[in-house]
Amino acid sequence: MGAVEESDRVVWPWSSDGLYSIKSGYHFLRSREHNDSSMGQSSHMIPDLVWKLIWNLKTLPKIKLFCWRVLNKAVATRLELYKKHCASSPLCPICEQAEESIEHTLFLCPWTHTVWFGSPLSYRVDSQGFTTSDVWFQNMSRDLPRGEKERILTILSFFLWEIWKTWCKVIFEGQKIDPLKVINNANKAAYEYQAATVKIVGQSSVRNNGLAPWCPPRSGFIKVNVDGAWKDAASSACFGVILRDSSGAFCGGTAGPNLCESALMSKAEAALSGLKLAAQFGH
Repeated sequence: MGAVEESDRVVWPWSSDGLYSIKSGYHFLRSREHNDSSMGQSSHMIPDLVWKLIWNLKTLPKIKLFCWRVLNKAVATRLELYKKHCASSPLCPICEQAEESIEHTLFLCPWTHTVWFGSPLSYRVDSQGFTTSDVWFQNMSRDLPRGEKERILTILSFFLWEIWKTWCKVIFEGQKIDPLKVINNANKAAYEYQAATVKIVGQSSVRNNGLAPWCPPRSGFIKVNVDGAWKDAASSACFGVILRDSSGAFCGGTAGPNLCESALMSKAEAALSGLKLAAQFGH
């Protein structure tokens, strides 16, 4: 019998019908990543739990996609561009102190510490212990109280997005960084999204990574959160102050160095600075 003549066509070999789909492409990449890891290569495997967490985020689709890109390191930071020979240096153009990885851009660059501390979590970034973004997501999901997890993860996703947008504006438009503006924009966007999609019930306290819980003050009041740090050898200290209202919105803040003789004195100076700042705002 003669062979049946058929026109040549492009076939995607990793699906039963030979047709490419995003789903089949995704599973192909995941299986290749798994095989590379099993062969002893140094690829970093992200747990399925983290992927499910990302796709189940109650947030805007563009932010959900951005978080997926963050975990895949598919974001055009200086470090990734340098690896592809598209940038002359991997250093962060903002602080010029470290390589500009996605973790540095979103968490470790010094200006982002102020933003995270000003979030409703009063989150303090551990620069020495921070590893990768997927580990951060996993820790957040594990440590947040069950009743608050969905709401807080939504807020965190908007903070990630606002930090990234600010970075882009600094790099491509030459704008100056204003942490207070970033905090307010992220809080406002998260609140508006939640108000439009779910019925927001009264906020309750949140505990994260061993941090003290934050509870909103009564309506019409301002809550002042302070913290101080002290180094014995140099007798040097620093302090931070955050003011928030009953909705959790950032109302003011300050930080700076100090000279103290003990850790207790450092915290007392921080408390005094907080009271002075509140008085300056008329509270």
